[in-house]
Amino acid sequence: MAYINATEVKAIRNTLKTAFPDFKFSVRGRDHTSVDVAILSGPMDFDDSVHYQINHFYINEQQTPQWAALLHEVLHIIKCAGKKYYDNSDSMTDYFDVAFYFNITVGTWNKKYQRVVPKKFKGDTNWAAAADVALSFNKLAA
Repeated sequence: MAYINATEVKAIRNTLKTAFPDFKFSVRGRDHTSVDVAILSGPMDFDDSVHYQINHFYINEQQTPQWAALLHEVLHIIKCAGKKYYDNSDSMTDYFDVAFYFNITVGTWNKKYQRVVPKKFKGDTNWAAAADVALSFNKLAA
């Protein structure tokens, strides 16, 4: 049964802050079954005019490779920072068993993504290394 508690949601929030200090995220737990992660602002040039949901099954097909790299690492943090994610679902038998559900959006329905001048971001960043360091740091601190 899908379940995630507030402590595990907080671990995801803290890990995202540590891994991506130039980005602002909204991380909220909903009904102890899902996590909503919204990228609110940052140095990356997402399309500022719209709010959109990210289909996590097709992250590699996003518009630019840099977007895909960032979104892939955000997804990695969501699955590893709090509760260990698993998916034992079998759609052939109509059996769904996941650790928790999650949604990733750029902006929210009432607030568009804002591109800001970076404070610490310099040139290309190795998103995978930043995510791994943040995951390690938060597991040591726990």
